[in-house]
Amino acid sequence: MLKGCYVIATATTDANGYYEFKGCLPAGCYTVKVSSCYNGQSIVTTNPLTVNLSAGQESKNNNFGYKCKCVYTYSYWKCHTCEWSSCSLTIGGKCYTKCQIVSLMGCSQTIDKSYSMFCQVAACKLNVLNGCKSTGICDTITAGDNWLKKYGVGTCVKYGSTAWNEGSAICTKLESYCNGGQGVPKCN
Repeated sequence: MLKGCYVIATATTDANGYYEFKGCLPAGCYTVKVSSCYNGQSIVTTNPLTVNLSAGQESKNNNFGYKCKCVYTYSYWKCHTCEWSSCSLTIGGKCYTKCQIVSLMGCSQTIDKSYSMFCQVAACKLNVLNGCKSTGICDTITAGDNWLKKYGVGTCVKYGSTAWNEGSAICTKLESYCNGGQGVPKCN
């Protein structure tokens, strides 16, 4: 909570955005703002919030509302690089620049399934870096990374091959996350 430019109190909201400042505040104009969101969510109410108090007045129901950040597919990330929160990613144990990632996202996934895995791992990492909930997908991202360490990118992994039989389920779960299938909503 701010009074003018000075922080005079802090509080932590619960998952529903409820908070409370204990004690009597003098009359005046206060600014209440969320400095970081709860568990990878985004704020959906006015932030900051201005509250005017009279002497002895309580101000109730000035809570913040949260919603889970939504996920994007690799196609979205490929076309919206200005929204990336990182200029590089480590995928399969190798560091790739934004340009390299976008270039690899454009390669044929029908001919070489390693590109499918690369695209899904990249998209999941970008979603998590963007603040989306990672609960339930972190182990799968790690499995995708490990698969790419083992088989590489651009290595002509064919559909039905031993390598793809090993990675297909991982890639499917990563793709499901990016399409809102793991409890995180998909962005429109």
